[in-house]
Amino acid sequence: MATFGSADDFDPLDEPLPPGQAAHLVTSELSASNFSTEAHRLIFETVKDLHQRGLPHDLVAVAVELDQRGHLEAVGGIEYLLRCAGAAESVSATDLRRFVAEIREAPASAPRDPRSTPDINQTSREENPVTTTPELDMITTVGDPTISPIPDVRIVNVTPDMAADWLANRNTRNRNLGDRRVAGYIAEMNRGDWRFNGDAIRFDTDGNLLDGQHRLAAIVGSGATQPFVLAVGLPASAQDTMDQGAKRTIGNVLQMHGMADSSNIAAAAQLCWGYVHGTLGNAQSQQRRGTSQQIVTFVDGRAETLDAALKQGRALRKMLPIRISTAAAAYWIIAQAEPEYAALFWGPLLDGAGLTSGSPILVLRNRLTREAGAPRKAETRQILAAYIKAWNAWLEDRPISLLMWRDNEPFPKANRPA
Repeated sequence: MATFGSADDFDPLDEPLPPGQAAHLVTSELSASNFSTEAHRLIFETVKDLHQRGLPHDLVAVAVELDQRGHLEAVGGIEYLLRCAGAAESVSATDLRRFVAEIREAPASAPRDPRSTPDINQTSREENPVTTTPELDMITTVGDPTISPIPDVRIVNVTPDMAADWLANRNTRNRNLGDRRVAGYIAEMNRGDWRFNGDAIRFDTDGNLLDGQHRLAAIVGSGATQPFVLAVGLPASAQDTMDQGAKRTIGNVLQMHGMADSSNIAAAAQLCWGYVHGTLGNAQSQQRRGTSQQIVTFVDGRAETLDAALKQGRALRKMLPIRISTAAAAYWIIAQAEPEYAALFWGPLLDGAGLTSGSPILVLRNRLTREAGAPRKAETRQILAAYIKAWNAWLEDRPISLLMWRDNEPFPKANRPA
């Protein structure tokens, strides 16, 4: 386990300090006033107090003590302590002494300008789970964080230059980069949707990259520094077992958010998101229906209306051999145009009563029935387009004989009643 140091002797060699040999050096040479942030002062005072009382001061002990003092959240929580401890593990005695000297020689900390970098107490840990400060950046620049003779983990702010270097010099045995995946990651980083989730970038004992090339390429492409867990010191053979697990679907994510019938909600929401953002007409499928984060946010703001649409999709499924999620998306879209008219349109679609030749609703019912028995299925967005085109023709009281949409045409928009 990572520690903040506990022994009174020092390692004179230029090697990483063993657990328990840093606290005496730091606490005897520095004071709380040497640190530029309140978070670091609180951590320093806690470590110093535990050390002077002869008590354990590893990561868990420091976290418990901070929590008992009511300061754990103020310093950035366990995530920030993990990063501090992970960075300190690879610091040698020489580097630590240099670091202490530089901190001592630095000007006294000035009060924080409220217009500058937000104080750690005021920053949302959900939006910024890993905070960068001058002292911690100084620690993370020493040594090579990717090299370890034994398995280890640490949290590092990966810069575009670091990512480019690892890709150019360490990426010796990986599959070809998937351009679309990288483009998707870059878009998430540029939008600010990328989240620190603990997924590791992995290196073997020689510092060769085993896993994470797409994320590193996205850091280079976006130009954005991102915090990542580095799992280092792994046997090279471990690469053979990576990326073998089942990918978590958007439906799985919504289920974890407590959403009932999450698979159908996810499929319907992806279509609705694509409709709202005008991406369903794209010939390329990449990001046509949104990322996991985008869909979860979309559903959170529209759960009630999506649930109502899903009920209409289930009702139609009892009458016609259709896909519930596509029908639900269609109902949600036309209900956004005009909810009362949507109900009037949906009633005859359910039971087929009173429909005459040329009726857009009858043509839609026939199209949906034929599709169920077709040997080659149409794309989901083509079926959704048929619902919307039928709706538009019905609003105009215009007879039709065919419902077709091709992807070289603009995707249809649901009209409002005149």
